[in-house]
Amino acid sequence: MATAAESEAQVGRPIISPNCHGERSDKKPRNNYLVVAGWIIIVAGVLALVNGAGAIIGHDPLGLDFQFQLDRYSACGALVIAIGAVAIAGGISALAGKHVSLALAGAVCGVMGGGYFGFWLGLFALVLLFLSKEDL
Repeated sequence: MATAAESEAQVGRPIISPNCHGERSDKKPRNNYLVVAGWIIIVAGVLALVNGAGAIIGHDPLGLDFQFQLDRYSACGALVIAIGAVAIAGGISALAGKHVSLALAGAVCGVMGGGYFGFWLGLFALVLLFLSKEDL
């Protein structure tokens, strides 16, 4: 007696497991907004990492006069680096098409930590995430 998976494999159809609602998840995305939003969130996260590292290192862009001190700039820099890490994780989850809440949190963190360009990139990514709600 052949199981259902073996019978589908014999017919030549791909074996696709159902999602949590019992629906087959072999549908294709309607648009590429989610992928574009994921890459934009990753760029905003990298900008936040650069801003945080710049706050820790100081105003010397090459880091030649590096003196680490525990002051408010290094504390804010560490916070911005953490925000950038969340933004990058949100961008990766948006690219994977999973964990929409992490993708939204990543876009919001991109708005907060990426400076001037990160702010606009994060807002644009939020708009794209809301436009791609059919793909989620």
